[in-house]
Amino acid sequence: MVASPARDSFLELAQSDSSTRSAALARAASELFIAEASPTATDITQYQELILNLLPDLPLRDRRHIAALIVGFAATPKDVLAWLSKDDISVSALVLGTNRLDEADLLDLVTDHRLEHSWVIANSCRLTANLSQALIQSEDPNVVAALCQRADLDLSVEMVGLISSLSQLHPVIASALARRVDMPFQISASAMVGLDHGARLALIEKSKQAALIEQAQGRKATRRRTPNPELARRFTSLAIGRNHDGMVDIIADELRVPPEFAEEIVSDPGGEVLAIAMKALWVDAKTALTIFLQAGPSISRSEDTLRRLNTLYNDLTTLAAEQFVSAWQVGQGKPDYAPYNAADSASDRGTGRHLPQTSTAGNESDNASERQSKRA
Repeated sequence: MVASPARDSFLELAQSDSSTRSAALARAASELFIAEASPTATDITQYQELILNLLPDLPLRDRRHIAALIVGFAATPKDVLAWLSKDDISVSALVLGTNRLDEADLLDLVTDHRLEHSWVIANSCRLTANLSQALIQSEDPNVVAALCQRADLDLSVEMVGLISSLSQLHPVIASALARRVDMPFQISASAMVGLDHGARLALIEKSKQAALIEQAQGRKATRRRTPNPELARRFTSLAIGRNHDGMVDIIADELRVPPEFAEEIVSDPGGEVLAIAMKALWVDAKTALTIFLQAGPSISRSEDTLRRLNTLYNDLTTLAAEQFVSAWQVGQGKPDYAPYNAADSASDRGTGRHLPQTSTAGNESDNASERQSKRA
């Protein structure tokens, strides 16, 4: 006689004691059920009634075993799959990976705040507009970030608004958005300090594309700054002197961003954000490399890092950098910082904090003291 899984399970059932009988019965019934190529409606109904009575009392390892047996079988009742989907994530993931649950069952999992289940749904289940909306409204950063990595995600205007707000709070979401080809780079730009290296590079490529489009449309003159050798000289002098606060003051004043954000730019260990700021200030490539070397412990001075930053700086256009500056200003939401405009000069800016054209160490120290007192 040829052995079969179902026959072995019934032998195990006959030999089991009261403590293991339910598990043995569930395994035997499941193996017998899937052994039928086309079970009848009566077979399906009987199996559903039996297994739903047995599952709640089974140990986790047995529930996991049953799920692995039946989730791929076409005749497995939907109510059984729905029950298993609400189980421990190690069981539920087996069901969710089959895409056999209805939207209503998936929505139940998301709205019940089952975050592990929501993460699996965001990664692998067939998306609908309602399901995508519910996943975003969970506001869990890992769930939303996983959803944003889906190429088949169709975002409504409302969804984009909510994700954009969440990205300002959670770098993992901002990083996922930065990699999406259908998302404007401005949405993640103000959160760039928190992005990982790959997301930063993706965002910089987007800014280059946005700059090319703007240039083609003839709008480049509205924001382009003019070279300021004196400003570059002062900024380099501050960097060489490790005058962190002075560098912060220049970036805050010249780019019209809040001092707190300018602090993040100068302190960022990756160096990409500082590169963008310096490019917007028209610092030349040779001077920029000197600044990267002298910027202090924030930026690694390894050969690989310096080569990477030098390449990035040479490839980045001023107009692309100015795209970032405009996005930073909007993203920081500071109404007392006027929009970036090349027609403004250091003497006629109506808002913002100002540095004199000729600066001394005392001036920089006074500005740093003023900023510290404002923070306090």
